[in-house]
Amino acid sequence: MKKMILILVLGVMLVNCNSKSVPKPDNLIGEDEMVDILYDLYVINAIRLNNSTYLKEQNSTPAKYIYQKYKIDSLQFIQSDHYYAADIDDYEKLHQRVTKRIERNKATIDSLIAKTPPEKRQPPRVDKVQETQFKLRDSLREKRLLREKTFSDSTRN
Repeated sequence: MKKMILILVLGVMLVNCNSKSVPKPDNLIGEDEMVDILYDLYVINAIRLNNSTYLKEQNSTPAKYIYQKYKIDSLQFIQSDHYYAADIDDYEKLHQRVTKRIERNKATIDSLIAKTPPEKRQPPRVDKVQETQFKLRDSLREKRLLREKTFSDSTRN
């Protein structure tokens, strides 16, 4: 009897694990378009991390840009992403396609950079926030060094 119950419980668990628990949304974004969206999001986030002033100058956020470019809304994107993420194997394949595209484009960009003469390459810009943070850290460092010097001088006397 215990074996029968164990087999029944395992069978129910196996059936439930293999079925998709997330229903397919009515306005599902196709896989190819989802790859394009994820690619653009990765590229935009890389730009934001390396040169945040560019996005500030454009007065845009990554999400706003994606929604406008692909004519979707946040709910449609979230529902589609949630649907694809429900099947981890398919979701991993989707991300592998994005990664391959990034690597392919990175090789092209690297070759273009290599062809550009060094004097024409633009050095990375430091945005105002980073510059302010650096100055603050530098001034705090100076104060700390001055305090340590003062303390060490007072202990010697």
